[in-house]
Amino acid sequence: MVENTIKEVLARHSREITDKVAFHFVLPTEGKKSITFGDLQRKSESGAVQLIELGVKKGDKCLLIFNQGFEFIIAFFACQQIGAIPVPLNIPGRNKPLEKWEKIASDCKPTIILTGEATEKLGDTFKSSGILNNIKLAILSETERALPKESIAAHELALLQYTSGSTGNPKGVMVTQNSLMANLDALRIQLRFDTKSVMVSWLPFYHDMGLVLGILESMSFS
Repeated sequence: MVENTIKEVLARHSREITDKVAFHFVLPTEGKKSITFGDLQRKSESGAVQLIELGVKKGDKCLLIFNQGFEFIIAFFACQQIGAIPVPLNIPGRNKPLEKWEKIASDCKPTIILTGEATEKLGDTFKSSGILNNIKLAILSETERALPKESIAAHELALLQYTSGSTGNPKGVMVTQNSLMANLDALRIQLRFDTKSVMVSWLPFYHDMGLVLGILESMSFS
């Protein structure tokens, strides 16, 4: 079966190679942590249930503002589970201008901002912004409630990737599921990845190369 969406790729891996490690994450102080495909599927479905309970629907934009780690990946796939559109962003510096984040929020009109335990004080940072402070902020947690089925078509958006805004206003690039899958296939063929390949990356997850090559590509050849 040929998958048309990255959601379908994860679903197949969770069935066929449930206990295989999807990602290792290495921290200098905590050592190596791992997550399997089965756990990633379960946690992303659980996160998707919570998104629905928070009022997020198919097509809604979700700002993803996380430190590096599994929380970002789980939130990204939680969005995929229900057809919500993740918008990966970097973390604003403390006491730094929020103009970039405000412009992006004004442009894409997100329903929610998702963040992690390490960045739970993001709400304090956004209190000075009339735009960002009015957007619901949430940290996903696990639940045993079942996720309703949601079909995602190949032509629908997989994510919204914004430019840095360093030379002008940030511009959102609409990446469809079929465009993403075609890119992943081309990378796999060009770089000769196979099921024995191992990807190592230190790129930030919100960066297009860090996300597509560092995270999603490693799933496409597992």
